[in-house]
Amino acid sequence: VKLWSLDTGLGQPLAGLPLHRPGLVRLSRDAERVAWTSTLGGIAWYERRTGRLRKHEMAAFGAGATDADVSIVAAIGTEGIVVWPFAEEQPYTVVPGLNHLGSKIAMSADGRRIAYFDRQESLFELDAPFRGPPRLVGDCDDCVRLAYDPQTQLISAKNDGSVYEWVGHPPRPRAISAGQSARLIAFSLSPSGRWIAVGHVDGKMVLIDRRSDVRHSLS
Repeated sequence: VKLWSLDTGLGQPLAGLPLHRPGLVRLSRDAERVAWTSTLGGIAWYERRTGRLRKHEMAAFGAGATDADVSIVAAIGTEGIVVWPFAEEQPYTVVPGLNHLGSKIAMSADGRRIAYFDRQESLFELDAPFRGPPRLVGDCDDCVRLAYDPQTQLISAKNDGSVYEWVGHPPRPRAISAGQSARLIAFSLSPSGRWIAVGHVDGKMVLIDRRSDVRHSLS
């Protein structure tokens, strides 16, 4: 992991864990904390002001998620779903036994909610302090991406590029973009939550305006 200065163009290497297939690298808004996960390295925190490095080694193959200020990080690995608030000395396991490569995880911007799906493609949510049993949301067949918008509305994307909002109580999926024939390889939600970008293996990219449901083809 390196921190790059836009003024000098120089990178500052950070001592840490091997980034074999990195899943997450996040910088806090005040640029004082860096958190990252990787398949072999696990979870790591680095505090720039003190030079302190904390790490927890595990196979974090479910990538990771953080809140907006990178004060908490969650990842899926060999120990299940692990949550590590920066204020805590060690992470703790909140969903044991969920240890397979296909799992995905998302965290709300306020760090108060986690969503994930399991081997059976069932979608769950878990609220802070993440000590209680997970709440079943519904089936998420062929899901490959999850994200929360700023209003903590859950967004999911399937392998074919179809995108869904989970609305109502209890939440139900509402399609906001139809799928394509080519496999999805990229999915990104804008900070405002209005725009969704979806990329496919054949080079096609679609930009979705959630306010108007208008789709813009970028290729």
